[in-house]
Amino acid sequence: MFILTIKFIKQKITKITIFFILFALIITPSASFAKTTLGGIEEGVLEVLKQIPSLLIGLAGVFFLWSVVKFIKSGDNEEARAQGKFLMTYGIIAIVVMVSLWGVVGLLRTMFDIQNETTSNTPVILTPQ
Repeated sequence: MFILTIKFIKQKITKITIFFILFALIITPSASFAKTTLGGIEEGVLEVLKQIPSLLIGLAGVFFLWSVVKFIKSGDNEEARAQGKFLMTYGIIAIVVMVSLWGVVGLLRTMFDIQNETTSNTPVILTPQ
């Protein structure tokens, strides 16, 4: 029981570590160009948010490839092969749904002529020179 708990904790720590590494890789480019105005901060946050759909599609692709490897590695074990097929099916469905939604959003933006330009009058934070 105790060994299973340690193994569970190690798995969770590994997942959390991977999450924070990916998060840092996404945030670092925006943080390196530190903004001193609220408009600049808003632009930085929007740049990070714009990367989320492609990151999710990439993660779905990695999940699909992982399920393919699991399917191939299972060999003659029918239960593991069935689970691999199940995961591959849902991986493909996830990719198709995300890409389709991305396309629908692009189509709607084109139809209604929505631009990415923001014209907000945000106050400027003064910094000492």
